[in-house]
Amino acid sequence: MVACKRKRNRISCLQRCDGTWYSSEEDIVAEIAKFYEDLFKSSDCTEFDEVLEGIPFVITASMNEELTKSFKAKEVKEALFSMHPDKAPRPDSMTPFFFQKFWNIIGQDVADTVLSFFHSGFMLKSLNETLITIIPKIDNPINLSNYRPISLCNVKLFPKCF
Repeated sequence: MVACKRKRNRISCLQRCDGTWYSSEEDIVAEIAKFYEDLFKSSDCTEFDEVLEGIPFVITASMNEELTKSFKAKEVKEALFSMHPDKAPRPDSMTPFFFQKFWNIIGQDVADTVLSFFHSGFMLKSLNETLITIIPKIDNPINLSNYRPISLCNVKLFPKCF
């Protein structure tokens, strides 16, 4: 059943917007990348004032102060320990369990890395990588609008730790 489902979900050919078909793996990969790059590209819209005027203010000054205060290492630990130990594995099968089990060894480095991002706004690209897959919205999809992208986020190893 698994082999049959894999075969059914494999993209062997796709139809372009102009009606032509392509079937080579290189063409399919390039078309998928171009399709979603175009779909999620920013339009550089700068006229937000009119839209923002219609949104009521519901956050008070004290609520805003609470929401924008600096994170603490304790909160990083709480967030990590709130994750299920066996979920969100990396491609190398590393799960939150590793970080939870060895927190006494690597915890300070993990917290420092996370807090550094919140203070500087800079994150290494390797920490923000995720796998993206597309799943069919319908049986027998023929073009990319028949697929839905999903992000398969996972636990990252923090380079400062190792």
